[in-house]
Amino acid sequence: MTAVPCAFSPFRRDLAHRLAEGDRLRSLPVSATDPESPQFVRLSIENHVGWLEFDRPPVNAFEWVMTRQVRDALEWFEHHDDVRVIVMASALERYFSAGADLEAFRDIGESGMGDWCDLVHDIVRRLRSSGKPVLAAIHGTAVGGGLEMTLHCDVRFAAANARLGQPEIRLGALAPVAAVLLTRRLGQADAEDLLLSGRSVD
Repeated sequence: MTAVPCAFSPFRRDLAHRLAEGDRLRSLPVSATDPESPQFVRLSIENHVGWLEFDRPPVNAFEWVMTRQVRDALEWFEHHDDVRVIVMASALERYFSAGADLEAFRDIGESGMGDWCDLVHDIVRRLRSSGKPVLAAIHGTAVGGGLEMTLHCDVRFAAANARLGQPEIRLGALAPVAAVLLTRRLGQADAEDLLLSGRSVD
């Protein structure tokens, strides 16, 4: 991880101001295929940078609608000629993402879990095959699937208030993506520490 000053909150305030004033920063549609759904992802473009910000309070937990919107946003940015770099970030002060919303899996069944895996794998393919650099700007808490998603990005930047972890072991499970990718990013000893303890680190 690369630590950088926590400048994302001032950026978002500046972002809102410029959107209100109609500057070159543009607010974009999230999902043309499901316009009636709540909007859990904010999209904007500034200086050829496409910003994808999670916005599902209180902790940016992923359920079906939000996850589909992330997939649609990545596809939209990939084919937008004015976007040269994609940044994945959060519109919330304290959370990047707490991972999956466990309520979404209640009584999901085998077929539903297969659909969920297909959706998540689609996002992974888009992240890893993008023709544009994909950066993760992490501030606040990024745990579980939230942290795993950043591992598929080309570069990760962690703000001073970032808190990272894989708590799945405390629920009797192992983080499948992190079990592979954290070892490559951190080395085996540090990866096993996070995966087997379930603790979070600053």
